[in-house]
Amino acid sequence: MNSREHRRLALILAASLVLSLEFRGSASAAPPGDVGTRVLQHSNQPPTPKARHPRFVQQSDPPLPPKRPSQGAESRDSNCPGTDNKALMCRLVNEYRAKNGLKPVQLDAAVGRQSQYWSDQLKKRLACWFLHHDSNYHARMRAAFPGRRFRENAACSGFEEGGAKYILEKWINSSGHRQNMLTPDWKTIGVGVTDNIWVINFTN
Repeated sequence: MNSREHRRLALILAASLVLSLEFRGSASAAPPGDVGTRVLQHSNQPPTPKARHPRFVQQSDPPLPPKRPSQGAESRDSNCPGTDNKALMCRLVNEYRAKNGLKPVQLDAAVGRQSQYWSDQLKKRLACWFLHHDSNYHARMRAAFPGRRFRENAACSGFEEGGAKYILEKWINSSGHRQNMLTPDWKTIGVGVTDNIWVINFTN
């Protein structure tokens, strides 16, 4: 084979190598409709609103226009005077009752004394992990409030940081305690709290 044929063969091999590389390159650059391209687009572009987690959708939404202040735990409630934990719990209960179309209850000092009595007793008995109602509850409440109906909720957070909002949420998630708070006939509420042990009583 002479030198001219060697050069021709070398040119043919070089051309075939270039074509092979170009073909592979075009195969890796998938057309717009290819699956691989869609994956790259999803990874490079923000997800559509339907694919977002609701938490992020809410964060990305424009702020809502200001609402008129409602009778909530943070606003003034003439039924629950004061700034302590007892007043706060009263306001939270009234807020929850209002959301369910019910009238507010009035914070009552006499009912509160009965609630505080049992909260203190539970604390003395170290009863956070085995809460129980007073076996003398009905007799005690009848003596204090003759002719009236009454109901009691008690709870212990199990840790010092569990405040009124935490306890209220636990009561809301319990059908019996929730029913006690949503009884339409109640007019008064008494709140007792000793550290992390909460007791509320309702009367008509």
